[in-house]
Amino acid sequence: MKIINDNKLHGATYSATNESLNYPVSNLGHQFLAKRFQATDDSSVIDVTFTACTIDAIAHGLTNANSGTAALYTGTVGSYTLQETVTLDLTTDPCVSYPSIAIDNITRIVFTLSTTDDYLRLGGVAAGEAYDIEYPYSQIDRGYQDNSVWTQVPAGQSLSNYQRPLKSIPLTFDASSMTIANELIELYLDIGIGTPFFADFFQGYRDLMQPLYCCFSSPPSDTGSGRDRTITFNFQECK
Repeated sequence: MKIINDNKLHGATYSATNESLNYPVSNLGHQFLAKRFQATDDSSVIDVTFTACTIDAIAHGLTNANSGTAALYTGTVGSYTLQETVTLDLTTDPCVSYPSIAIDNITRIVFTLSTTDDYLRLGGVAAGEAYDIEYPYSQIDRGYQDNSVWTQVPAGQSLSNYQRPLKSIPLTFDASSMTIANELIELYLDIGIGTPFFADFFQGYRDLMQPLYCCFSSPPSDTGSGRDRTITFNFQECK
Protein backbone atom coordinates (compact mmCIF):
# COMPACT_ATOMS: atom_id res chain seq x y z
CA MET A 1 0.00 0.00 0.00
CA LYS A 2 1.30 3.46 -0.94
CA ILE A 3 0.19 6.91 0.19
CA ILE A 4 1.16 10.21 -1.46
CA ASN A 5 0.95 12.20 1.76
CA ASP A 6 3.23 15.06 0.62
CA ASN A 7 2.05 16.31 -2.76
CA LYS A 8 4.99 18.15 -4.33
CA LEU A 9 2.68 19.71 -6.94
CA HIS A 10 0.92 21.92 -4.39
CA GLY A 11 2.14 25.44 -5.06
CA ALA A 12 3.57 24.43 -8.46
CA THR A 13 3.29 26.53 -11.62
CA TYR A 14 0.74 25.16 -14.12
CA SER A 15 0.17 25.87 -17.81
CA ALA A 16 -1.84 24.01 -20.44
CA THR A 17 -2.78 23.99 -24.10
CA ASN A 18 -6.46 24.33 -25.03
CA GLU A 19 -7.26 25.80 -21.60
CA SER A 20 -10.87 26.73 -20.86
CA LEU A 21 -11.12 30.09 -19.12
CA ASN A 22 -14.03 28.74 -17.07
CA TYR A 23 -12.00 25.75 -15.85
CA PRO A 24 -8.38 26.99 -15.67
CA VAL A 25 -5.41 24.67 -15.26
CA SER A 26 -4.62 26.31 -11.91
CA ASN A 27 -7.56 24.31 -10.53
CA LEU A 28 -5.28 21.26 -10.54
CA GLY A 29 -3.50 22.69 -7.53
CA HIS A 30 -6.72 22.97 -5.51
CA GLN A 31 -7.47 20.62 -2.62
CA PHE A 32 -10.95 19.87 -3.99
CA LEU A 33 -10.66 17.14 -6.62
CA ALA A 34 -13.99 18.23 -8.12
CA LYS A 35 -12.58 21.70 -8.91
CA ARG A 36 -11.40 20.53 -12.30
CA PHE A 37 -9.35 21.69 -15.26
CA GLN A 38 -11.07 21.41 -18.64
CA ALA A 39 -9.73 21.86 -22.14
CA THR A 40 -11.60 23.35 -25.08
CA ASP A 41 -10.67 20.30 -27.14
CA ASP A 42 -10.27 16.55 -26.70
CA SER A 43 -6.59 16.80 -25.71
CA SER A 44 -4.19 18.94 -23.76
CA VAL A 45 -0.53 19.18 -22.75
CA ILE A 46 -0.21 20.25 -19.12
CA ASP A 47 3.16 21.62 -17.99
CA VAL A 48 3.91 21.63 -14.24
CA THR A 49 7.11 23.07 -12.76
CA PHE A 50 8.11 22.96 -9.10
CA THR A 51 11.00 22.81 -6.63
CA ALA A 52 13.36 19.86 -7.19
CA CYS A 53 12.22 16.70 -5.40
CA THR A 54 12.17 12.91 -5.58
CA ILE A 55 9.28 11.37 -7.51
CA ASP A 56 8.27 7.72 -7.34
CA ALA A 57 4.48 8.04 -7.68
CA ILE A 58 2.10 10.12 -9.80
CA ALA A 59 -1.64 10.33 -9.12
CA HIS A 60 -4.63 11.81 -10.91
CA GLY A 61 -8.33 11.98 -10.27
CA LEU A 62 -11.73 12.59 -11.89
CA THR A 63 -10.65 12.52 -15.52
CA ASN A 64 -12.21 11.33 -18.76
CA ALA A 65 -8.83 10.77 -20.41
CA ASN A 66 -8.49 7.54 -22.37
CA SER A 67 -4.75 7.79 -22.89
CA GLY A 68 -1.98 9.78 -21.29
CA THR A 69 1.66 10.04 -20.31
CA ALA A 70 3.68 11.95 -17.73
CA ALA A 71 7.18 13.01 -18.76
CA LEU A 72 9.55 13.63 -15.84
CA TYR A 73 12.38 16.17 -16.21
CA THR A 74 15.32 17.40 -14.20
CA GLY A 75 17.06 20.75 -14.73
CA THR A 76 15.88 24.32 -15.18
CA VAL A 77 14.19 26.43 -17.86
CA GLY A 78 16.16 26.14 -21.08
CA SER A 79 18.08 23.06 -19.97
CA TYR A 80 15.55 20.42 -18.97
CA THR A 81 16.60 16.76 -19.30
CA LEU A 82 14.00 14.03 -19.78
CA GLN A 83 14.44 11.22 -17.23
CA GLU A 84 11.46 8.97 -17.94
CA THR A 85 8.07 9.01 -19.64
CA VAL A 86 5.45 7.16 -17.61
CA THR A 87 2.35 5.74 -19.28
CA LEU A 88 -0.48 6.73 -16.98
CA ASP A 89 -2.67 3.97 -15.61
CA LEU A 90 -6.22 4.99 -16.54
CA THR A 91 -7.93 1.71 -15.67
CA THR A 92 -9.48 3.30 -12.58
CA ASP A 93 -10.26 6.87 -11.59
CA PRO A 94 -8.64 8.05 -9.39
CA CYS A 95 -5.47 6.08 -10.06
CA VAL A 96 -1.75 6.09 -9.29
CA SER A 97 1.10 5.41 -11.74
CA TYR A 98 4.74 4.69 -11.02
CA PRO A 99 8.10 5.37 -12.70
CA SER A 100 10.41 2.37 -13.02
CA ILE A 101 12.51 3.73 -10.11
CA ALA A 102 12.43 6.69 -7.73
CA ILE A 103 13.98 9.65 -9.59
CA ASP A 104 15.74 12.47 -7.73
CA ASN A 105 15.73 16.19 -8.51
CA ILE A 106 12.62 16.23 -10.70
CA THR A 107 11.60 19.83 -11.42
CA ARG A 108 9.05 19.43 -14.20
CA ILE A 109 6.27 17.04 -15.23
CA VAL A 110 4.51 17.30 -18.59
CA PHE A 111 1.17 15.51 -18.81
CA THR A 112 -0.08 14.68 -22.32
CA LEU A 113 -3.72 13.58 -22.23
CA SER A 114 -6.46 12.81 -24.73
CA THR A 115 -10.05 11.60 -24.63
CA THR A 116 -12.70 10.27 -26.99
CA ASP A 117 -15.16 12.79 -25.53
CA ASP A 118 -15.53 16.31 -26.89
CA TYR A 119 -13.60 17.94 -24.05
CA LEU A 120 -10.80 16.68 -21.87
CA ARG A 121 -11.18 17.17 -18.13
CA LEU A 122 -8.96 16.45 -15.14
CA GLY A 123 -9.81 16.92 -11.48
CA GLY A 124 -6.41 16.90 -9.81
CA VAL A 125 -2.83 15.65 -9.90
CA ALA A 126 -0.28 14.73 -7.27
CA ALA A 127 3.30 13.51 -7.30
CA GLY A 128 5.95 12.79 -4.75
CA GLU A 129 7.71 10.12 -2.78
CA ALA A 130 5.01 7.72 -1.65
CA TYR A 131 4.94 6.35 1.88
CA ASP A 132 4.98 2.54 1.63
CA ILE A 133 2.98 0.52 4.15
CA GLU A 134 2.81 -3.24 4.49
CA TYR A 135 -0.50 -4.68 3.30
CA PRO A 136 -3.22 -4.78 5.98
CA TYR A 137 -4.01 -8.15 7.49
CA SER A 138 -7.60 -7.49 8.53
CA GLN A 139 -10.73 -8.43 6.68
CA ILE A 140 -11.63 -5.67 4.23
CA ASP A 141 -14.75 -3.65 4.91
CA ARG A 142 -15.76 -1.69 1.80
CA GLY A 143 -18.35 0.50 3.45
CA TYR A 144 -20.02 3.74 2.38
CA GLN A 145 -20.98 7.03 3.93
CA ASP A 146 -24.33 8.14 2.50
CA ASN A 147 -24.96 11.88 2.85
CA SER A 148 -28.38 11.76 1.18
CA VAL A 149 -31.27 13.51 2.92
CA TRP A 150 -34.23 11.13 3.19
CA THR A 151 -37.65 11.60 4.74
CA GLN A 152 -40.70 9.36 4.80
CA VAL A 153 -44.13 10.48 5.95
CA PRO A 154 -46.39 8.21 8.04
CA ALA A 155 -48.49 7.39 4.95
CA GLY A 156 -45.40 5.94 3.27
CA GLN A 157 -44.48 8.63 0.76
CA SER A 158 -40.69 8.94 0.43
CA LEU A 159 -38.59 11.96 -0.55
CA SER A 160 -34.85 11.81 -1.09
CA ASN A 161 -32.16 14.32 -2.05
CA TYR A 162 -29.78 11.65 -3.31
CA GLN A 163 -26.03 12.15 -2.98
CA ARG A 164 -23.74 9.48 -4.37
CA PRO A 165 -22.34 7.61 -1.33
CA LEU A 166 -18.69 8.12 -0.45
CA LYS A 167 -16.44 5.15 0.25
CA SER A 168 -15.50 4.66 3.89
CA ILE A 169 -12.77 2.07 4.47
CA PRO A 170 -11.25 0.92 7.79
CA LEU A 171 -7.99 -1.02 7.46
CA THR A 172 -5.93 -2.63 10.20
CA PHE A 173 -2.17 -3.03 9.92
CA ASP A 174 -0.11 -5.55 11.86
CA ALA A 175 3.05 -3.69 12.86
CA SER A 176 5.94 -6.16 12.81
CA SER A 177 8.02 -3.93 15.10
CA MET A 178 7.61 -0.90 17.35
CA THR A 179 9.57 1.10 14.78
CA ILE A 180 6.93 0.42 12.14
CA ALA A 181 4.12 1.04 14.63
CA ASN A 182 5.60 4.40 15.56
CA GLU A 183 6.11 5.29 11.88
CA LEU A 184 2.42 4.61 11.20
CA ILE A 185 1.37 6.84 14.08
CA GLU A 186 3.80 9.52 12.89
CA LEU A 187 2.23 9.34 9.43
CA TYR A 188 -1.13 10.19 10.97
CA LEU A 189 0.43 12.97 13.09
CA ASP A 190 1.96 14.51 9.96
CA ILE A 191 -1.34 14.47 8.04
CA GLY A 192 -4.04 14.75 10.71
CA ILE A 193 -7.72 14.19 9.99
CA GLY A 194 -9.52 15.79 7.05
CA THR A 195 -6.48 16.50 4.84
CA PRO A 196 -6.90 14.71 1.47
CA PHE A 197 -4.23 12.48 -0.06
CA PHE A 198 -4.04 9.70 -2.65
CA ALA A 199 -3.92 6.10 -1.39
CA ASP A 200 -3.18 3.05 -3.55
CA PHE A 201 -4.42 0.20 -1.39
CA PHE A 202 -3.66 -2.84 -3.53
CA GLN A 203 -1.57 -2.05 -6.61
CA GLY A 204 -1.86 -5.61 -7.92
CA TYR A 205 -5.53 -6.11 -6.96
CA ARG A 206 -7.31 -2.92 -7.99
CA ASP A 207 -10.43 -4.85 -8.90
CA LEU A 208 -10.73 -5.49 -5.15
CA MET A 209 -10.08 -1.91 -4.04
CA GLN A 210 -9.12 0.86 -6.41
CA PRO A 211 -6.97 3.86 -5.45
CA LEU A 212 -8.78 6.58 -3.57
CA TYR A 213 -8.54 10.30 -2.94
CA CYS A 214 -9.28 10.28 0.75
CA CYS A 215 -8.46 11.49 4.25
CA PHE A 216 -8.19 10.07 7.74
CA SER A 217 -11.67 10.53 9.21
CA SER A 218 -10.60 9.86 12.80
CA PRO A 219 -7.45 9.25 14.83
CA PRO A 220 -6.03 5.73 14.43
CA SER A 221 -6.72 2.92 16.86
CA ASP A 222 -3.46 1.66 18.39
CA THR A 223 -4.06 -1.56 20.31
CA GLY A 224 -2.10 -4.59 21.40
CA SER A 225 -0.14 -6.21 24.18
CA GLY A 226 3.17 -4.50 24.84
CA ARG A 227 5.17 -4.23 21.64
CA ASP A 228 2.70 -6.36 19.66
CA ARG A 229 0.71 -3.54 18.05
CA THR A 230 -2.14 -3.33 15.54
CA ILE A 231 -2.96 0.04 13.98
CA THR A 232 -6.37 0.75 12.42
CA PHE A 233 -6.88 3.69 10.04
CA ASN A 234 -10.25 4.93 8.81
CA PHE A 235 -10.07 6.22 5.24
CA GLN A 236 -12.89 8.52 4.07
CA GLU A 237 -13.33 9.32 0.36
CA CYS A 238 -12.93 13.00 -0.63
CA LYS A 239 -13.98 14.82 -3.79
